[in-house]
Amino acid sequence: MAAGRLSWLQAAAALRRELGLLAGSRWDQFLLLGLPLLAVVTLAVMFLPGSFNQVPIAVVDADHSALSRAAVRHLQATPKLQVAASPVDLPQAMGLMRADRVYAVVYLPPGLQERHARREDERAIIYFNAAFQTVATQAADAAQAALGQALRPSLVAEVAQLAHIQPPRIQVNIVGNPQASFELFLQSLATPLVLAMLLGCAAVYAVGREWADASLADWLAHSDGRLLAALLGKLAPYVLVFWLWSVVFTLYLAGARGWQVAGSLPLLLLAQLLFYAGVGAVSALLVALLRDLDTALSVSAFYLGSGLSFAGATLTLNGGSWFVRAWSAVLPSTSYVQIQEQQWVMGSPLASSAMPLAVLLAFIVLPLALALPLLARMAQPGARQPRLHAPPTPGGWLAAATHTLRTAALNRPIVLTAVAAVVLYGFYYPSAYTMQTVIKVPVAVVDLDRSPLSRSLLRKLDATREVRLAAQPDSIAEGQALLQADKVDGLIVLTGDLQAGVLKGAPGGVSVYLKGAYLVRARFIGEALRGAIGAAVQESIHPLAALLPPGHVGVQQRALFNPDNGYGSYVVPGVASIILQATLLFAVAMFMGLKRESGDWRMGHRGFLGTWSAFTLLGSLMGWFFFGFIFWWQDYPRGGNLVGLLLAVPLFAASVSALGLLVGSLFERHERSMQILAGTSIPVFFLSGLSWPFLAMPALMVALAKLIPSTTAVLMFVQLNAMGATLAEIAPRLATLAALALLYGAAAWLRLTRPRRVRATAPAKRLCTPAPRPAQAADKLGNHSHSQPLARPPLQGTTMSTLNETHDPALRSWLASAHAEGTDFPIQNLPFAVFRRRGSTEPARGGVAIGDQIIDLAELHQAKPFSGRAAEALAAGSQSTLNALMALTPAHWSALRLALSRALREGAHEQAVVQICLVPQAQVEYLLPARIGDYTDFYTSIHHATNVGRLFRPDNPLMPNYKWVPIGYHGRASSVVVSGQNFARPCGQLKAPESSAPVLGASQRLDIELELGVFLGQANALGEAVPITEAEDHVFGLCLLNDWSARDIQAWEYQPLGPFLAKNFATSISPWVVTLEALAPFRTAPERPAGDPQPLPYLDSEHNRSAGALDVQMQVTLQTPAMRAQDPASGAVICTTSYRHAYWTLAQMVAHHSVNGCNLQPGDLLGTGTLSGPTLDQAGALLELTAGGKNPIKLPNGEQRAFLEDGDTVVFRAWCDKPGQARIGFGECRGQVLPARSL
Repeated sequence: MAAGRLSWLQAAAALRRELGLLAGSRWDQFLLLGLPLLAVVTLAVMFLPGSFNQVPIAVVDADHSALSRAAVRHLQATPKLQVAASPVDLPQAMGLMRADRVYAVVYLPPGLQERHARREDERAIIYFNAAFQTVATQAADAAQAALGQALRPSLVAEVAQLAHIQPPRIQVNIVGNPQASFELFLQSLATPLVLAMLLGCAAVYAVGREWADASLADWLAHSDGRLLAALLGKLAPYVLVFWLWSVVFTLYLAGARGWQVAGSLPLLLLAQLLFYAGVGAVSALLVALLRDLDTALSVSAFYLGSGLSFAGATLTLNGGSWFVRAWSAVLPSTSYVQIQEQQWVMGSPLASSAMPLAVLLAFIVLPLALALPLLARMAQPGARQPRLHAPPTPGGWLAAATHTLRTAALNRPIVLTAVAAVVLYGFYYPSAYTMQTVIKVPVAVVDLDRSPLSRSLLRKLDATREVRLAAQPDSIAEGQALLQADKVDGLIVLTGDLQAGVLKGAPGGVSVYLKGAYLVRARFIGEALRGAIGAAVQESIHPLAALLPPGHVGVQQRALFNPDNGYGSYVVPGVASIILQATLLFAVAMFMGLKRESGDWRMGHRGFLGTWSAFTLLGSLMGWFFFGFIFWWQDYPRGGNLVGLLLAVPLFAASVSALGLLVGSLFERHERSMQILAGTSIPVFFLSGLSWPFLAMPALMVALAKLIPSTTAVLMFVQLNAMGATLAEIAPRLATLAALALLYGAAAWLRLTRPRRVRATAPAKRLCTPAPRPAQAADKLGNHSHSQPLARPPLQGTTMSTLNETHDPALRSWLASAHAEGTDFPIQNLPFAVFRRRGSTEPARGGVAIGDQIIDLAELHQAKPFSGRAAEALAAGSQSTLNALMALTPAHWSALRLALSRALREGAHEQAVVQICLVPQAQVEYLLPARIGDYTDFYTSIHHATNVGRLFRPDNPLMPNYKWVPIGYHGRASSVVVSGQNFARPCGQLKAPESSAPVLGASQRLDIELELGVFLGQANALGEAVPITEAEDHVFGLCLLNDWSARDIQAWEYQPLGPFLAKNFATSISPWVVTLEALAPFRTAPERPAGDPQPLPYLDSEHNRSAGALDVQMQVTLQTPAMRAQDPASGAVICTTSYRHAYWTLAQMVAHHSVNGCNLQPGDLLGTGTLSGPTLDQAGALLELTAGGKNPIKLPNGEQRAFLEDGDTVVFRAWCDKPGQARIGFGECRGQVLPARSL
């Protein structure tokens, strides 16, 4: 395999194949188009204000003086603040804060004005809720500024005048983001990382499903074995689509919102492309390394989801552990965020982005180089991913709960997600925030004063934990160049009159330049600078300066519920709820996806409650573990209200579990839960109101956000753990979670449960008593050697007409859909088809229908559950066509049918083996059941022959030979198509009665012919006739057949040799072949009037006279384009008839076809001819129904049809049903007429 050679033609072939897969999968389309749109719009609308005002605070005025009232007025006049309450004392105010009604409390102590008059030290205190750091710190800073203005004119100026000093003023400049807008800071940061997570999940799934579906070899075959070309072609649509989303987002923010790119826009867009290409390459490597799609999806979400924390976008990682710095280095998001900050915000020189750009390129090249040989090894024959398994849910509550926990424990992806991931995240995620604050951020200082004060200030500044003096340039220009080149994170300029201004009482200045892309860093650097200046002034100038700490004159801030005001103690307790929700939601949805894959995903009422209870218990245990042990280990605020925590965690787990059951039931594959939901974690966190407050979001967004359990849980658990909120204070949030649990629980219950079907009356006795299995088959189904007969040995000539245990109407399957009301495919049917998953290029293989599922015979064959004839038949049926199975004997067919029937029954030991081989019918596309070598169409309905003959020969409608010989003609096998394949209106020679010459044109009299198709089984040798007594042993099964007919072409061409172009353009058949054995209960005597001639001896037998016919009910539905536009499921029934009215039987057709020595082959197809009944409404062709087009049929919507028009869809259905027997269906045969092709 030339894995390293690249051919763009092969890559294009792989791209076309991938686009075909995408076109057939709505979930993949939603992941590429719908989910990114939802994420981008959500973040854009959320951060549209850029900042927030009217933050609610409370003011406790314990002084009630003119000074305190002036302070309150200043607070009320501040746009950032809203004085929402004026409690009488601090305990009442703290209650408001615990209840999350205010973010800060301003306390004006008693005697404030009196001590001011006596020139004594006094301080107003601002208590702010540091558990909500982003909002509360801004509220505290705004309150401090307002109080400073209220207090300074009365006291501060007087003390400053007495001391003859004035502290320096600080001017802060946010470079590239002067408004300190969170729209530029958070939206520009979060959106590319969310898109990267979505891309990672999409790319992992795209590569991993080839491994999971065992289609790696087929994938590579489309690229001639060139693995690099195949991989590039597969990843290209995902990388390009998500890059285009990123381009749209960038242009929106830079253009529509005015946040222009300060540097190079092309370089920024190139970096985005390389970033997403690197994500795609890493995704392929994860699949190749882990060789498991589920694990690769989990690791991808884990890896890419850490970009927001470990890329250094919030806190710098300078003081982090070696693990934190190493992990940051192996994330492509780290380099991308650096380039985005340089080019979008700072306008850095292109050279400064060269290194991170090279790192992004390395994230493409190295993962691809590592992935290629690993993928090549995976593509070797015999390698495949183990299949997961989820048995049906038991009926009892306790049994269902136990079953759920056992299933979760036995399926590695579920237990890893629900349990191991919680433990891992508990230690991994906090590691990014162990510093709690920025540590030793490199800054440059331009000291233009060079005085003792400036030198003292530099020493104090360098001694802080937050700042490191990395450079001392000589000029402001040099310092700004360092800042733009990304050499430092901040620039401090000490003006030339700093010390002189302080001594003269005319303040000098300190200018600070900080990066607008990192607002969290900017705040910490600003606080460190204020502290350093205050210490320097106090030490170097005058002892009285202690009275005047700059920025804190008369006001003190105190952080509550996060005493150190640490960033980690703020973020991680909030993210904890997101982690718990995501892991539980993914696990429950994965569980339901496995249920859907296994087939029987619905459950009884008690089974549903047991399942829900089990996941609620699991989620509660992991929640208590996280809020207990992990918070203790990491030393986060905890234990505020243990009773409330014990009550709230199960409510949260119940709501998330119910949501997971509901959402998971929508996914046809269990991997979809991680693929679709993983990328939503970051937007869900921002929607919680912790880091971005609800007051800055639109009301509708807040209302919708509250439908997510974590939106309520994040704030509630912070209240319980950090604030010690009482049950009364969190009662509204407890009620919200309870309502969500009931809402999602009810919705999941309605979807997942349904009443068990109860028989109105039980049959008086079983149709037949199942014979005991032979001793040799006690341990394995179908254990029949060629010398060992079945429990009911087949009889020569009547094998397929003998009733046996498989026909018992009392049989019930462990698959609930197999005994759903009106199903075509109960356990008594078990028809065969050839299929593959829709949109895939996986190999076609045989399948057997049961309920709404298909037993994948190729998958079942790998498990080798049967032996003897059943095993031989299973091996033959697992191939890409059913020809090999049809070539076997009726004893083989019957053995396989019996083995499958027993394996599907309630209580069968083989349930677990069969269950993992089920594929939902809704996910597949069908192919022709067999390779059809020859096709013969008969004319077996005497009513059809009479109706048509009467149109042309009213006095002699029936030809003289009809009652003596089964008439047929040789059709065209190559134009036989499977149901659902549409065709163009045929063209041919047309001659109107009044015309002297024919013309070439499209048929205007296009018709249907309602028929049954007969697939032949074992062959007869050339020259050997098949006796009528053995004829049915050569019939494998029946399907529906529509022999589309162009009546106007037929009228001109059919003499003297019969139909030609009028018939050979298309013949549609249904995909399911119902075995003759399954139809045994519906046999009946053929209809032959007493006065008619008796068949010749080769067409006559006792069995044929008594049971040669089959009572198959048949129906034709016509749907016009107008009907389809009004209701896609609409249609008008235009015919209902039965096969029992046929004049000639199956056995007679086979016997006559071979009487001349014609050799019939396995897979040959016979058509019964149009099947009409004795009345006009039972006519199986429009030619009959409309009297040759003279009397168009009237449709319910007012339309008329004489013959088919373009866009018309015709659907055939058939079934057998009678009292005391299970209903046996044929499925449907569907086709639509397309406009004729231009000639």
